[in-house]
Amino acid sequence: MSIQALAPQAFNGRRQINWFGLNNQPGDAADLLPNAYADDAGVRAVSLQRASPTQALAVSVCGPLGLDCNLQLGMGLLLGVNLTAAPLRLQWAQPVAAVGAFMVAQAHLGTPFTAVMWVHLVGANEWESVTMQGETGPVWTHLGASVAPFVGARAPVGGAIDAVLFDAVHPTQLAFSPLGIGPLYFSEA
Repeated sequence: MSIQALAPQAFNGRRQINWFGLNNQPGDAADLLPNAYADDAGVRAVSLQRASPTQALAVSVCGPLGLDCNLQLGMGLLLGVNLTAAPLRLQWAQPVAAVGAFMVAQAHLGTPFTAVMWVHLVGANEWESVTMQGETGPVWTHLGASVAPFVGARAPVGGAIDAVLFDAVHPTQLAFSPLGIGPLYFSEA
């Protein structure tokens, strides 16, 4: 089976996970325990998997009080720190039909990178990937679409996605830290 790459517009009106806690405030470490996050309907939807003991996960915002990145000012972020051992991994409690997110990385402004989302289909032995070229940039203060690269994928008919890995690749940089994703968009299987 083969996945289909999707653009952000494919997720208009779909469910999302914003990485914020109660009262639209950034969550804290307690919100990441027991490694699960709810979607906008309040249903537990995805769990965060630490791939190594040195890997740290945190929630933040895009802007001067968080990570200066090329998403909209104030947008919630899920950040992975010390990702040299493995990418940022999300496991779905109930498989989904499609998933996508804008990716950001910390580096000098204008640093090019390839955003990669690895997708695991239920019952599959291998992971499949979708990629998008992008670069690091400052906070996006304009209305409209983000300038961060977006990676999204849909499972084939009859298939479902149960896990995703997010990574960023640069030819001369071992790993970006932190590496982040904005809201996680998905549609149910």
